[in-house]
Amino acid sequence: MHEAVLRTAVGGAAVMVGQIDHLMVLMQSPHVTLQVLPYKAGAAPSHLPFTLLALDGKPHAVYAETPTHGGQVDETPSVVASAVNMFDRLRMAACSEEESLVLIRKIMEDHAK
Repeated sequence: MHEAVLRTAVGGAAVMVGQIDHLMVLMQSPHVTLQVLPYKAGAAPSHLPFTLLALDGKPHAVYAETPTHGGQVDETPSVVASAVNMFDRLRMAACSEEESLVLIRKIMEDHAK
């Protein structure tokens, strides 16, 4: 999750605090990994959201939405490999889970002020 998503006030301070608190609850699940891509990481390797679809733990397709083409699934091996590479680069540039939790708490405190 990009830091901008957490810092951009939507619905007022109480809504932001509630939403961020909910994220912190979700982060306690062993099935959820949340990492923040901080501003200091610079430009993200992908400017559009995408979802890697996997069977047996191995990505086999990419789902992406664009403003002009709606949602599309692509199973082309080169497209999947490119998306896996972007995902890996995003995770490497992001804060660790522990660092992300510290940053999320700080941002929640900033909204609560």
